[in-house]
Amino acid sequence: MIPKTWLALAAAVGVGVGTLAAHAAPAGPTVDVEASEFKFVPATLSAEVDEDLTVNLKNVGAAPHDIVFELDGGRVERTAVIRGGENASVTFQTPLTPGEYVYYCSVGNHRARGMEGKLTVTASSGLEVKVEASEFKFVPAAIAAAADKDLKIELKNVGAAPHDIVFELDGGRIERTPVIRGGEDASLTFRTPPIPGEYVYYCSVGNHRARGMEGKLTIGGAVPAGPITGLLNPHGLFVAADGTLLVSEGGTGTAAPPNFAPGNGDGRVQRIALADPAQRTTIVGNLTNSLDPGGGVVGANHAIEWPAGAATGTAKVVLVAQAGGPGHLRPAEAAKILRVDAGGATVLADPLAFEQANNPGGEQGAEGIDSNPWRLVAGPGGMVYIADAGANDMLKLDPATGTLGTYAVFAEINGSQAIPTGIAFDTDGVAYVSLLGSLFSPAAEAQIRRLEDKNADGDALDPDENTLFIDGLKTPTDIALGPTGRLYVSEIFPATLSAIDPACWTAAAPCAPGAKAVVATDLHGISAIAFDANGDALVAVNDAPGAMGPSLNSNQVRRLPAASLVPAPTATATTEPTPTAATPTVPTATPTTTNPTPTPRPGIYLPLLLKSPPTWP
Repeated sequence: MIPKTWLALAAAVGVGVGTLAAHAAPAGPTVDVEASEFKFVPATLSAEVDEDLTVNLKNVGAAPHDIVFELDGGRVERTAVIRGGENASVTFQTPLTPGEYVYYCSVGNHRARGMEGKLTVTASSGLEVKVEASEFKFVPAAIAAAADKDLKIELKNVGAAPHDIVFELDGGRIERTPVIRGGEDASLTFRTPPIPGEYVYYCSVGNHRARGMEGKLTIGGAVPAGPITGLLNPHGLFVAADGTLLVSEGGTGTAAPPNFAPGNGDGRVQRIALADPAQRTTIVGNLTNSLDPGGGVVGANHAIEWPAGAATGTAKVVLVAQAGGPGHLRPAEAAKILRVDAGGATVLADPLAFEQANNPGGEQGAEGIDSNPWRLVAGPGGMVYIADAGANDMLKLDPATGTLGTYAVFAEINGSQAIPTGIAFDTDGVAYVSLLGSLFSPAAEAQIRRLEDKNADGDALDPDENTLFIDGLKTPTDIALGPTGRLYVSEIFPATLSAIDPACWTAAAPCAPGAKAVVATDLHGISAIAFDANGDALVAVNDAPGAMGPSLNSNQVRRLPAASLVPAPTATATTEPTPTAATPTVPTATPTTTNPTPTPRPGIYLPLLLKSPPTWP
C-alpha cells in the first residue's frame, strides 16, 4: 500500500509530482460527527493504524463550522466549512504510528472556545485463526492475511502424536509455537510480512512435514514476478519501511553540454509499490540532467528515508543525493543532499562545498576538487554515511543539522582513482565499501575495503582502521548486506551479482578472490542493490546499450528470489539451508564461469563517477 502521507508529501514538493493509480487502503470505519456551538459530538474518536477513516460532519448549529484533523508528519485532513444544516465528509488514511491526534474547528475562535476533540489511533487488532493439528495435517492448510498486521494463531492438537506449528517468514524470520501433546493448546502472535507473497508453515516434529504436515500463508496477494519498467536511468534503490521502493533516476540528459538549465530536467525520485508497480508517485522531480562533457547526467543518485526503520514516532523525511562532479563543470544545484518533507525540497548539505573547504584527499588544483555523492546509508551514531565517488572519500552527515565530516579517504588503486560506490554496515558497525577502480583496465583489480573505527573517535582515518577486505573485482557499483549476513556486490562489466561471506576475512589476511561466489549473471549495466522483506534482491539494470548509454526502454528493476541468492556449496563450504518461503519465480540465468563480453562503452551513469572525462574506445 502507498500511504496517503506520501501523496501529501509529493504534492507539497510542487515539482515533478506524478500520479498514483487508484488504490484502496484496508476498509475502515465511518463515523458521524455533529458540530454545534461550540462542541463536537462525539468529542473522541478511535481507529486502527493504516486504515481509511470516513468522517461525516453535520452542522446542527447556527454558525459555520468545519472539522480539521492534525495527523502524522504535519499532515492535515479537513472538510469544507459548512453552514447550519449542511453536511460534509472527509476520508483519509489513519497514521501508521499509534497515538493521539487532535481535531478541531478552524473557524474564527471556535477552537479556543472548546470546539476540539481527540482521535486515538491504536495498533491493528489483526486476525485470529484457529488451526487444528493431527496426523499428519493442518486444518486449515491455507491461511490468508493482510500485510504488516498482527496475526494470532490458536493451535489445538486433536491428534495423538506431539505437534507444533512453525512459520518461515520474510528475511529468514521464524515464528513458532512450542511442541504440544494431544489435547493441548498453544498460541502464537506475530506481525505478518509487509510485502505480499506466499510463506510456508509446517510441523517440525520428526518427519511430520515430509508426511504432508505443511500449509501456505498468503499475504496480500502474489508479488509481481516481472521487472519494474518505465524508469529513466536508475541509479539507486531503497526499500522503505512501508514496503515501497524508492528509485532514484538520473534522467535522460540532453545534447547540449553547456546548458544545464537548473530545475529543468527529468531526473527524479519515485516511490513505487512493489506489490503493484503501476502504483507510483514522484517524490521530487525536475532535477537538472543535461549531459556534462564526460557524458554523465545530473539527476538523483540515491534516496533514503530518515529516520530509518518502521518503529519511530518521528515523521520521516526523504534524503536525496543529487549527482555532482567537478565544481567548474557542474551547475550550482549539483552535488547536494536534499531534504524532502511535507514543506518541499530544501538543501540539507553541500558535499562539493565541503570538499572545496577541506579537501580531505589532498587533491591538486581547483579542477581536482570534485564531489559526486553516489550512495547514502544509515549507520552508527544516528549518522548518514555518503560514498562520494568524485572525492574518493566517505563522508558522514548529521541529518538533524546538515553537518558533514570526513569518515574515510581512499587511496588510488594501481594508479587509478578509487571511486567509492557502495557502503554496507554490519551489526557491529563495521563498514564495507566497494571501490570501482579503473573502468578500462583488463585486470580485475577493484576492491572492497573494510572500515572499523577501532579507537571510537568517529572516523576510520587511522591506517589500521581502513584495510583490504577483498580484491580481484571488476567495476563494482554497489554493495549490500543481505538478510542472511552475506555481502552482495554488483559488478558492471561481468554483469553479475555475487555473494561473499564476511567470515572469510581475518585480521591477518583479506578474503581470497575465490571467496566471491557469482549468484546471478546477465545483469547488464547493474547499478544498485536492495533487499525486500522477503529476502529477495532488487537490482537496477540497464540492458541494450546504445550510442549514449543504455536504452531507456529497458532501464528496469529486477527481482531475484531469495532462493536463487544462496551460493552453490563447494568442497570446503558448509551447505546452508535454502530459504523455503515461497517466492515468485523470476527467470534467472544459471551462473557460469564464463562472463559475458564487456560492453564496449559504459552506461549513462558511469561517467558520473569519474573526476575527468574519459577517452572512449
